[in-house]
Amino acid sequence: MLPLNAIPSEVIFRSLRPYQGFVLPIAYDLPRAHQGHLSSVYETVHRLTGDRVAELALDPAPIFKVFADLFGYDVARLREGDGECGVADHNWNLFGRGDRIPLFIRWRAFGGEAILALGGDNPYEIYLAALADRTMAPHVLKVLKVLDGLPHAQPGQTTEEIAGGRVAVLTRTKTQLTPWERTVLSTTVELYDEGCEGEADNLIEQLADLRYSANWRRSAAQVSQPGIINLSWHHRLLSHGEVPRGIRPDLDLDFQPKDQVPGSLLDHVRRSSFGDVMRVFESILHRDFITYDERVQRYLVEEGLYHPASFADHEQAERGGVLNHYINLPIRDFITRVGGYSQPKIPLRPCFSRDFRTTPAERLVGTAPCLELIGGNVRQGTDLLRRLIESTYAMTCAELADTGFKEQFKLPARVIVNDSLHAQRDTNDFGLKTFDLDRPYFAMHCGLPVLVDKTRIIWRKGMPQALACDYHVNVPYQSILYAALRQCPIPAGWESEIT
Repeated sequence: MLPLNAIPSEVIFRSLRPYQGFVLPIAYDLPRAHQGHLSSVYETVHRLTGDRVAELALDPAPIFKVFADLFGYDVARLREGDGECGVADHNWNLFGRGDRIPLFIRWRAFGGEAILALGGDNPYEIYLAALADRTMAPHVLKVLKVLDGLPHAQPGQTTEEIAGGRVAVLTRTKTQLTPWERTVLSTTVELYDEGCEGEADNLIEQLADLRYSANWRRSAAQVSQPGIINLSWHHRLLSHGEVPRGIRPDLDLDFQPKDQVPGSLLDHVRRSSFGDVMRVFESILHRDFITYDERVQRYLVEEGLYHPASFADHEQAERGGVLNHYINLPIRDFITRVGGYSQPKIPLRPCFSRDFRTTPAERLVGTAPCLELIGGNVRQGTDLLRRLIESTYAMTCAELADTGFKEQFKLPARVIVNDSLHAQRDTNDFGLKTFDLDRPYFAMHCGLPVLVDKTRIIWRKGMPQALACDYHVNVPYQSILYAALRQCPIPAGWESEIT
C-alpha cells in the first residue's frame, strides 16, 4: 500500500475516460466504548497542525472478499495493493494508511479502468464511491449490487493504539443499506409503485444500471400523480470555483408503465453522475491535502483574529470585490474575457481552490491601479490582481496551443529611440515572471490530489512584496486550477528588470 500522496493523478487523468459514477453508503458497527470518540474523528490536536485527535479505522476485508468471489482474486494480494491481484492482466493498487480512512483504489481489468474511494467528509456518513470507464462500469455495478445485498459483514480486526493522543477505532463494516434517500447525487428517481402490482417493473429494469448513480425514493401511488416514475435531474448551480450555489430542477420527466426511456437521457444521467462522484472524491480526500497556509487562515477565522474587509477600509473591500468577480464569473464569460479578444484555441476550464477563494483581502493591498505617466499624460495604471489572473490563464492557453509550433528562423532586432520619446515612457510599470515552485505542494482538483508546481509573480516599483499566483494545469481535462494567492519577497535586481 502506498501513501495517498502517491496517487498517480496525472496518469489517471490521461488514461481514465469517465463514463459513470457510483456511490454506495457504508454503515459500520462501533463498540460502545468507542462511540464517545467518534465526534473527535477528523479533529486535530492543534488547529495549526495536522496531528489528529482520533481516526476512524475500517476493515475493508468484506469489500475485498466480494472482489475475490466475483473475479477470482487473492484477498491477501488485494490487501497488499502493490499491483498484483492473482489474475493475469488485472492490476490492483491501494493508497492510504493501513486500515484508516480514506482508502483509495485504482483497479484496471478487462481492458478498462476504475477508481474507488472509501471514506467521507464526516465520520457519520461513509461512502464507497467509484468512477469507471465504459468497459468497467458493469463490473463496478456488479460489485456494488453484491455489497448492497450482504446482510452483515464480518467483524474487523483490532487496530493498534497510536501515540500522540490518537484513538484507534475497532469497527466492522455493515453494507445492508440501500441507496435510498442519498443527497450526494444530482439525479433523483421517484417511484410511485407501491400497491401498483409490479406496473413499474419495466421502467425499473431500464433504470437498473443507474441504481447507484442516482437518488432513489419510493412512495405510495397517488391518483393525481401523472406518472408511475418521475425522473428529475437537479443541476447543482456551481461557479467554476466548484462552490455549490444552490439547486434548481433542470430536467423533470414522468413515465408511464409501458414507456421507453431514451438512451440519450440515460447517458445524460451518467454524465451528471461522474461529476457528482468527483465532488464525493474531493470530500473524502481533501482533509489529507490541506496546506499549512490554509490551516493558518482557518485558525485565524475560527479564533476571531481575522476580520473581513469592511466598507471602512475601501481598498481591501474593493480588492476583495475584484477577486470575487473572477471567482463567480461564468465559465463562458471567463474564457472570452480573460482568454483574449477572441476565444483561445485551447480554452481551459478555470477552477479556484478553497485557499484561493478565501484569500484575505489585506494580502491584496497594493495591487490596485495607481496613477502613472503614460505617453506624457497621467492615466490610470495597471490593476496587478486582474493582470495576474488574466495573464496566467492567457499564457497557459497560448503555451498549450503552441505545443506543436516549429521555431522559425529569426533575425535579432531592436528599436532605437531618441531622448524625447524616452521622456514619455511609463514611470510606474510592472514586472511579470513565471517560475517552477521550489517546494511544490498538493491541492485537490477534479476529485484527485494534484501537484501545484508553478507560480506566476507580478510586482511594481515601490511594492514591499510581490503577489504570486500558484497554479496547476490539467491538460487531459483541459482545466487550470488557481491554487493560491500569496505574497512573496521581491528578490534583489528584479526592479531593474522593469522596463
